[in-house]
Amino acid sequence: MKIFKLYLLILGICSLPQSMLAQESITWKTLEDVSYEMSYDSTADYVMMTPVYGENLHKLQGQEVEIKGYILPMDTEGSAYVLSAFPFSSCFFCGGGGKETVVELILSGDKSYTVDQIKTFKGKLKLNDDPFGLNYILEEAKEVDES
Repeated sequence: MKIFKLYLLILGICSLPQSMLAQESITWKTLEDVSYEMSYDSTADYVMMTPVYGENLHKLQGQEVEIKGYILPMDTEGSAYVLSAFPFSSCFFCGGGGKETVVELILSGDKSYTVDQIKTFKGKLKLNDDPFGLNYILEEAKEVDES
């Protein structure tokens, strides 16, 4: 009877959805599922573009995901970083891509990076509605050791 219960436990664990067992690897193509609509902000008296995320992205909201890209330091102190689909020379800020090609990293730990290092990070995906911020934020981001 104990063996049968152990067998059922193992079978149950193996049948759990992959999303419950580990983070989901996403690609930059995944983040392209966004469109924009014009909206008026009465406090700023300004018309701006607001992101409208697709259904698949809404499913990833708050989930642990993993994505690989190029590091772009955002300050001289080395405390703010963005992960980009493209190297610095053709990144969003330089005119080579849209807001869907960058992810703000909120790192969980002190580590410094240099421009254009290719790294993989995992963390909780946040879909950002603030028009003055980036569309995507990876909270509690940790570098994935690929060795």
